[in-house]
Amino acid sequence: MLSCPNTPKVEGETKLNVIWRAPTNLVDSPKPDLLIINNENLVYSGEKELTAISIENGDLIWRGEIEEERALYNWNEMLYDSKQQRIVSTHYDNVIVWNAINGQKLYELSDSTDGIDASRVGFHTLLNDGYAIVGSQTDIYVFNWDGTLRREYNIDWKSRSVTFNQNTFYTGQSNTVNGGLTQGRIRAFNAAMGDSLWTYQTDNGGFHTRLFVQDGIVYGAAKGNSPLGEIVALDSKTGQKQWAYNEKDRAQTQNLAISNNKIYANTGGGITALNLENGELAWRVDWMGFDSNKPVYIQGYVYHVRDFELLVIDDDNGEVLHREPVPKGNGYFWNVTAGSDKIFVQTNTQLIAYQPWHLRD
Repeated sequence: MLSCPNTPKVEGETKLNVIWRAPTNLVDSPKPDLLIINNENLVYSGEKELTAISIENGDLIWRGEIEEERALYNWNEMLYDSKQQRIVSTHYDNVIVWNAINGQKLYELSDSTDGIDASRVGFHTLLNDGYAIVGSQTDIYVFNWDGTLRREYNIDWKSRSVTFNQNTFYTGQSNTVNGGLTQGRIRAFNAAMGDSLWTYQTDNGGFHTRLFVQDGIVYGAAKGNSPLGEIVALDSKTGQKQWAYNEKDRAQTQNLAISNNKIYANTGGGITALNLENGELAWRVDWMGFDSNKPVYIQGYVYHVRDFELLVIDDDNGEVLHREPVPKGNGYFWNVTAGSDKIFVQTNTQLIAYQPWHLRD
């Protein structure tokens, strides 16, 4: 276990190798995570149109219609279905589906015309033959690929995320009670029949981030007006708690990522990395200030952007190996994601493809 508060950049160390740069013309903050399609295209937001560029060289592939003077308004992530070649995203309270090959907008669902009131901050999910969207209140909408509504769930408590795995929906929920205490629930439903299978509840905060289901275990993280926060692992079939991590100030999770053996929680002031097997603390990196960005893992290293720097962290021990400064005149780092042989970051003025740490000379 290693805690690395404000590790300084090593004097004389080289910068990450830049493979290409692609200029952008942002009209708004690029809220959704960067999306990689077929390890060929990189889709990003922040411009008046949804835009795809080549991950090989940064060349423009297509621009997708939004029909707004504002950029795509979705706080979390876009969904991509490789079989259907479809991209799904919320935009304010609407749902938009694009053709992932050419960027053509296929349809848009709205409250005024379709009775669909989507969550701007929810985490949504793909199905085997459709997709599910978290509503802005207590609804979860299940759609066929042609945009027809298959099923609507109305659940007590506010849903923040929905994840589909092996014919089961898992929802992360939040509820504020008298006195300001935030409670959380993870609930499992049969996706075909809608029957409730199990419910897990905690007083350590609401489940606002995406839930992950891996090797028969559901992983979730909670935050809110509670003293501890919580990162928890549950049996996906029964809801039985396998472990929970509740250390003060190190479990109030803003964003969450997972690898084959660890889960990474951005707690606003640092990253808490836990072993998936037992929930024990593997390492912790602390920093000054606050951010809610999503960490990214690839080939033994964790990458994380914080306003003016990109951190490269050794996943074995939590050592900060490198701090890449945002290029001069680029404003901030907004997002980071990883392909098979490149790290992609978005700034105020461009997309940058870096050589990842494990491939450096």
